[in-house]
Amino acid sequence: LFADAELLPRAGVLLAVPLLVSHGLVGVFQQVYGSLGPAFYGLRTTVVTLFLCALLRIKRPEELKEHCPRELGRIIGLDRAPEVKTVRRKFSRMAAMERGKQLMDQLAKRRIDQDRRRIAFLYVDGHVREYYGKHPLSKAKKAQRQVATPAATDNWVNDTHGEPLLVVTSEMNAKLTQVLEPILQEVNRLVPEDRRITVIFDRGGYSPKLFARLIEGGFDVLTYRKGKSGKLPHARFKRQRRQIDGKWVSYWLCDRPRVRVGQLRPKRTKRTEGPRYLWLREVRVLRDDGRQTPILTNRTDLQAVEVAYRTFNRWRQENFFKYMAEEFALDALVEYGVDEVSAELDRPNPEWTKVDKHLKKAKAEVRRLEAELG
Repeated sequence: LFADAELLPRAGVLLAVPLLVSHGLVGVFQQVYGSLGPAFYGLRTTVVTLFLCALLRIKRPEELKEHCPRELGRIIGLDRAPEVKTVRRKFSRMAAMERGKQLMDQLAKRRIDQDRRRIAFLYVDGHVREYYGKHPLSKAKKAQRQVATPAATDNWVNDTHGEPLLVVTSEMNAKLTQVLEPILQEVNRLVPEDRRITVIFDRGGYSPKLFARLIEGGFDVLTYRKGKSGKLPHARFKRQRRQIDGKWVSYWLCDRPRVRVGQLRPKRTKRTEGPRYLWLREVRVLRDDGRQTPILTNRTDLQAVEVAYRTFNRWRQENFFKYMAEEFALDALVEYGVDEVSAELDRPNPEWTKVDKHLKKAKAEVRRLEAELG
């Protein structure tokens, strides 16, 4: 219940209340969790409080101590805002129900039903959350700092506009090539059966065998080509210009309809049957500084300029990570417990890593000697 007030700090956040109502967030929470029992701070009140506090950049429950309970309560329509221990208790009750994945699925379905075009292209990327506790967790590389630290990797699926649909946490910091298929199986449950999705990801998911499996499974792929490739003559590039999403974009492009990407069957199974290769379309972009960026896809219906535009728009997802981390504490831990990892999962073997490093050096030396001695 909202009442008249004078000199109320941060009252501008009330402009977001109609957005909250039209979005349906509270209704989805009630559908999934039902109720938190008879209490002054019930489920609906808790959700509204967390929503408005997030917009006020109150990023953690502990930060509620820094604000006047009465002033904050008048903004959220209560006599006073809940205390830290109350918010934590509500968090614990909801977490104990173990319905977080169901909540995320329902929200994703609602977003898809509002606009089917938002899933025409999906961006998939991993985001590393560092861990500062004392528990010996596995390490992952934090790209922004160029170091490997104890961390967990969240694999995000964002829609065409770069807005999030769902997130899957990798228990052992698995590579994108290992988790991409399970993630897309989750996506398949949320989209209409007759809808074919184009998945866009970076070189972390590069694998010709994976590409072949995804295409066979009903997905289209769009990614950068990994590894060294010879530069093409500038004469083969042509400037293409087109209006996409309401704005004009142009690139210098070379469209090659069929290039060999990699082997799918390295050994012959029969005498008459040679190795099988994967062939994809390559759209190469000539940059202003002379660099050439090759992009691979199996889609032949897209114009080359749109292939480049959709691939470079992957930075919308990176910008989302950066904005959410700075403004909403995306990487903050809600609690400090540690979950046990299943004993059936494969774990990195440090001894294997050492031996593999020596093996790579030895192979490189062999190649060098063969080139030198013929």
